[in-house]
Amino acid sequence: MRVLVVVESMFGNTEAIGRRIAHALGGVADVEVVDAARAPADPGPDVDLVIIGAPTHAFSLPSPRTRDDAVRQGAPAERDLPGVREWLAVLPAGRRFAVAAFDTRLRGAPRHPRGAIRAIGRRARRSGSRVIGTAEFLVEGTRGPVTDGELDRAARWAEDLVPALQRAG
Repeated sequence: MRVLVVVESMFGNTEAIGRRIAHALGGVADVEVVDAARAPADPGPDVDLVIIGAPTHAFSLPSPRTRDDAVRQGAPAERDLPGVREWLAVLPAGRRFAVAAFDTRLRGAPRHPRGAIRAIGRRARRSGSRVIGTAEFLVEGTRGPVTDGELDRAARWAEDLVPALQRAG
């Protein structure tokens, strides 16, 4: 099985979750983690699962404006690149992928049904992909760190994707 993990991360928290997911799947799959700005426009026919992760900005995916805001709040300037929103926009129409989506959200913020995972799912379905799983992971503020226990929860979520992928066949 081949898995591509595409992440957008301003402060490194979403990337840390993505790398933990990749590590958890490493025993059962060939896994590659790539920043959304460098992700292939077409993951290729040999990819069985694309896992997409992004931070939630303004109840959705990061945009150029919210990335600029993150840099003003201390994110490295080199992180202000096209992200998941732009990558999803160039995926080939009609290519069907199994997709799993995750986002990072602030712990303690009011629970809201909108977020990056909702936007990822909507855009992935438009391109013909099927979403087999979603998850939200918490961080301790804008800069992080990832909330205690969330990396382990991310690993368990990743492991649960394998049977879901097999069922989705």
